Amino acid sequence: MAKTDSLRESELQVRKPIPSKYFNEDSSFHPASVLISKPIEEVWAFLRDMTNMPKFIRGLASVQVLDDKRSHWVFDHQGQHHENDSEIIAEEMGSLLVWGAVGEKNQVGAVSLERAPGGRGTFVSMRTSTDHEKGKVTGVLAWYFGGDPKSASYINLRRLKAYMETGEVPTVEGQPNGREQELKH
Repeated sequence: MAKTDSLRESELQVRKPIPSKYFNEDSSFHPASVLISKPIEEVWAFLRDMTNMPKFIRGLASVQVLDDKRSHWVFDHQGQHHENDSEIIAEEMGSLLVWGAVGEKNQVGAVSLERAPGGRGTFVSMRTSTDHEKGKVTGVLAWYFGGDPKSASYINLRRLKAYMETGEVPTVEGQPNGREQELKH
């Protein structure tokens, strides 16, 4: 197996476990990890600034910082609009950031950072939890998941990786898909 293959395989596994104490037992957990080719200090500074979250979290329109621990989040996704306040629950400088929706104990997100061996960058793990009611995903996190909360952590981490490494998130929005030409002929 080539070195790059083993790195890609390791990206699919959660590298540094995020402590369970921040998550409610009744919630579903959705962990994921990626390797970002940037130093841990740069990744931490980007993630700690909550106003950067909309740059990579799908469906999150804006974040307004209220104080050092609290922020106001606005979600606009698939025609739905939702706003809530979020609070940083735990923070270990340069390695762990946990936030949750104020008043919604089962809506929690967390990222952990770990230096990759050989100066290859930073492993970033994300874990989110959602509350289930009658088999249906509910709550704030469902707004930006767009249907599949199990893959949302991974999708958002891939978007973070793209943004950190290239300065933009690739998208197919606005690109032709060929169907229009099929209909004309």
